Amino acid sequence: MSEGKENYQDKYLEEKFKGLATLININHETILDKIKTVDQKVTKTNGSVARHEDRITILERNYDKCPVHSMKKDIKKIEEETDTARFFYRNPKLIKPLLIGSVFLSTASLALILLQISNIL
Repeated sequence: MSEGKENYQDKYLEEKFKGLATLININHETILDKIKTVDQKVTKTNGSVARHEDRITILERNYDKCPVHSMKKDIKKIEEETDTARFFYRNPKLIKPLLIGSVFLSTASLALILLQISNIL
């Protein structure tokens, strides 16, 4: 009877191992499917990244050729050259007092020079 008992135990264990093997195979296939999906998405993303990198490279190469870029330098230079004139354009109320002050100082300095010349003679 011990042989019959062992056969029953062996059959029971075999069935359990077969079921476990089936579960492992199903999980393995599911994991493989997920890995394939992730691989496809990564490949697609890498392709997009490569296309964007190519576009960035082209844009960087053509950056100096862009007329707007070269015009920015010219505009900055013109702004620096016309800074004083733009100051008076933005502050028109300052022109009159400064003009009167400069005329007054010029007249005063001319008077001082004439006074010194008359003292010398």
